[in-house]
Amino acid sequence: YERTCRAYLQWAANVLYYRQARDRSAIEVKFPYQSVRPGQKAFMRQVLAAVQQTSAMLIQAPTGIGKTMSALFPAVKAIAHHRTDNVFYLTAKASTRVAAENAMNDLRKAGLVMKSITLYAKESLCPVPEIYCDTRQCPYATGYFEHLHEALSHLMSLPAVNRDALLACAERFKVCPFELSLDFSLYCDLIICD
Repeated sequence: YERTCRAYLQWAANVLYYRQARDRSAIEVKFPYQSVRPGQKAFMRQVLAAVQQTSAMLIQAPTGIGKTMSALFPAVKAIAHHRTDNVFYLTAKASTRVAAENAMNDLRKAGLVMKSITLYAKESLCPVPEIYCDTRQCPYATGYFEHLHEALSHLMSLPAVNRDALLACAERFKVCPFELSLDFSLYCDLIICD
């Protein structure tokens, strides 16, 4: 019992320290590019207003005006000021997913400390598709919860978790990469997914 409590307290302390570092960095981070493109400032104000009012927002704009950063930068600020717990960045195409990942990397280069994960379909992550989700046979499903803490701790050391990171972690700790992605997303601030 005491060993379990100590492990939980250590995990909770690590999460708390991370969130404090995240908030400080998100408050201090500056727009990561030299200039703001025409329309971006108004776009960012609209995103902040939507967050504050907890309302939906639909934006249609041409490619290349900076929609991704215009959505993510104010969302990062909203997380830092506890106006929202996390942000879901929904995509319809792989190129849009990559644009969101790249924008987050640009923010990290500017000093942001923030966890993000890209979620994928179960079929695209399964390391043994021939036995697809037979928990009695799958070596990544049996004993999942016994290895979960180590796998989560490993992912917690990464700023961004993508398909390669999930598969490598799943192989190292013998856990289901899809279930791991869902479990780890609970500790991420930005969740990128279809």
